[in-house]
Amino acid sequence: MRFGFLTGCLILIETLSVLAAVPDYSGTWVLNKDRNENQESGRGMSIEKIVVRQGKNTFTAEKFMSNPVRGEYSISETVTLDSADCVMDTEMGLRTSQAVWSSSQNAISIYSQMNTTMGGKAYSIQFHETWKLDSNGDLKLETTRKSPRGERYSVQYYSKSE
Repeated sequence: MRFGFLTGCLILIETLSVLAAVPDYSGTWVLNKDRNENQESGRGMSIEKIVVRQGKNTFTAEKFMSNPVRGEYSISETVTLDSADCVMDTEMGLRTSQAVWSSSQNAISIYSQMNTTMGGKAYSIQFHETWKLDSNGDLKLETTRKSPRGERYSVQYYSKSE
């Protein structure tokens, strides 16, 4: 009797967790300069705006940046939310990413590796991004980047644009 009750409770919990609403990041997000702990993401680049299109199992983020050398430009990446490898050919080399929902279904983690060359030397850069909505409804984007030059960590906040 107790076993049947416990089994029923576990099935109900699993069903509710699958049916629970996950955050929808779709929309345009603008850098909230007042809230940022570290607004530079490296080499003078600042992600000023992000346009997100999110489907049931897809997540596309187009990041708009600028720096003194390149001026304004954007980079777009599409991943599936099932941890499958997603490969993107960038101007710096191939970038392979995997995206997964957190166990609580309230954040997306994107793990990426890019193999590139600089000055005739081949090396790898690892990225980890965590996308989460905070209690104000702002997007909190935590980024860790590891390369032979060291590790960089930043937290950036974005407000949804109307």
